[in-house]
Amino acid sequence: MKKKLLMLLLAGVLVFSNSMLVLAEESTVSPTEEGTDADTTNNTDINTDINTDTNTPGQDSINDVIPNDIQTYGNTNDTVTGKEAVDAINNETVLIIDVRTSGSYVTGHLKGSLSLPVFAEGNVIEGAEAEALWTAFNSYVQSNPGTFTGKDIYVLCNSGSRGAIKAKELLNNLGYTNVFTIVGGAKDETIQAAFITEYNFVDGVTAANEIGAADKLFLDVRGNSVYATGHLKGSLSLPVFNSVSNSVDDAEALANQTAFTNYVKTNPTTFAGKDIYILCNSGSRGAQKATQLLVDQGISQKNIFTIKGGAKDTNIKAKLTYVSADAAINAIGNKDILLLDVRAASVYAAGHLKGSLSLPVFAEGNVIEGAEAEALWASFTAYVKSNPSTFGNKTIYVLCNSGSRGAVKATELLHNEGYTNVFTIEGGAKNESIQAKFITTEQEQQANQNTGTTTDKKSSVTVATKNSVPETGDTSQTFMYLLLLAASSVILVFRKRVAR
Repeated sequence: MKKKLLMLLLAGVLVFSNSMLVLAEESTVSPTEEGTDADTTNNTDINTDINTDTNTPGQDSINDVIPNDIQTYGNTNDTVTGKEAVDAINNETVLIIDVRTSGSYVTGHLKGSLSLPVFAEGNVIEGAEAEALWTAFNSYVQSNPGTFTGKDIYVLCNSGSRGAIKAKELLNNLGYTNVFTIVGGAKDETIQAAFITEYNFVDGVTAANEIGAADKLFLDVRGNSVYATGHLKGSLSLPVFNSVSNSVDDAEALANQTAFTNYVKTNPTTFAGKDIYILCNSGSRGAQKATQLLVDQGISQKNIFTIKGGAKDTNIKAKLTYVSADAAINAIGNKDILLLDVRAASVYAAGHLKGSLSLPVFAEGNVIEGAEAEALWASFTAYVKSNPSTFGNKTIYVLCNSGSRGAVKATELLHNEGYTNVFTIEGGAKNESIQAKFITTEQEQQANQNTGTTTDKKSSVTVATKNSVPETGDTSQTFMYLLLLAASSVILVFRKRVAR
């Protein structure tokens, strides 16, 4: 009889526990469900906005119907004709912005117009590349309020339609409402007749092939921080932008332009007798500013060329593989950057950057061909394959003797293993700033002994395991533990009473 009562009580407790567990699971909202609700509420999609008419007819809105015969934004109060736009070219109260691709702009544009593309190359106005341009558009407008405030803004796109809609939306969102679309865009005959080409241009393929030529000077006018993360070999950095955004007219940018002018004045031989290839972010605003500064110092415009598309050109982008010595030195101790020394082992031991990894591609005597060197390349590849955590998701800075042969070979080997975020430290170990930071293997080992570390210590990957104690917020497990504990207590008390 006692056993039967005990079994019935235990069964009742378990049924109750199971019921409470089910209720707990049903009451728990998963993070995914919560995130979905939040994302749905906050998500904005231009296509949804365009197709959903929630505004009063005639109100300035992207939802208004666009007449086919006008092909422009909103109603006629938001537009100007091609003739009106041309007549406003020298009007200081009017700003003309050209939102076509940078490639279209350089082949012909209205004098004095500002290039702020919302189209990616190929006149694409959707996708990641276009969205990046919209972000750059916003950044420029926010960083240069003096350019836009108090002016009528005339927008020129390909036909007075998609690009103008997007540009007006972006400007309206930033508080600029006095925005007008040029009817017909660049297709308007009056506009086309007024187009000019103020600058000389060189395409990315030609420019990339000219890198290192004695009669060419590559002038990088992007911000210092951008230059440091990747530039053309041998290029000269003279920024006209500030270091953070794409502003060319804030205090920092103006100070950089003053420094630009002073450098040109005091280093005439750097520029004399050379064709100057200007590299900026997209081949428009920065190049225009740099061209004007150079011309102001007496350099003939016939010797000044803008690289079409700037740093966004595919051929140029592939060559932006060099970082400065300062960037490399600043990377010491940065867990997101791997300093890779590919010089011979004995050379590395005699002096290297602290924390750098030695993977030589040179045999002793700086030999980079033959059986011994090839054996080192095989060891290099084997190490990379065996240590993915050392290389994965990191930017790799390669140090060789001079920033040439060894870096080329190491980059090739890394690319073969799928690692493409690889940069060469310009000048290699010959750079005086780099040499000043060298320590020997013995010095590094001694320093590590003092701190209780070892030179070959690698970052370990921690595998998360499920705690035996339920995590905070794990309601279902908490209920189970509490209910089982309660059941055990009840059974224990019951047994004691029965035993009496």
